[in-house]
Amino acid sequence: MLLRVVETPQPLPIPAPPPGKASRAIRDALRAGGHSPLLQAAIARERAPDIRAELKAVIREFYDTMERNAVAIKLLDRAVDHPEISKEWQTGVRLPARAGIETYLESRVRCGQLRAFPDTRLAARLLIETCATWAMHIKWDSVPQAFDAKAARDNVVDMLVRGLLADPVP
Repeated sequence: MLLRVVETPQPLPIPAPPPGKASRAIRDALRAGGHSPLLQAAIARERAPDIRAELKAVIREFYDTMERNAVAIKLLDRAVDHPEISKEWQTGVRLPARAGIETYLESRVRCGQLRAFPDTRLAARLLIETCATWAMHIKWDSVPQAFDAKAARDNVVDMLVRGLLADPVP
């Protein structure tokens, strides 16, 4: 077995950024990246011209955002030692995203395009957590199972759409 000495990169230790610089950078990134254009456009409409297509697009947008930002979201969820970052994450991104999904579902239930739920707030949370499980958490599964990421997304979207749509009129 051949061992090599690994050169230590210079300079170490890495200097800490000036106080507040990291928090400001994270806050700015959160504010810049927390938009959901398809969801916002859907909320702005009174009714969907094609509820199935709109719902699929909204769920895919949400899922894809979580999948694309999985590592950052995991880190931000654990930022409890940094209250200024945690607060910005929770109040600036997580809670508005949850409220947006809830508002969207409520609007489509009101116009009869989605089924009525015993608790729309919990239906929104079910949608969010289902996406979170497959777009993010599954990547850190302690007993991983090989699967196609696109197939996982397509299955999540299909199951959620079918479960949320209003029953067809006989």
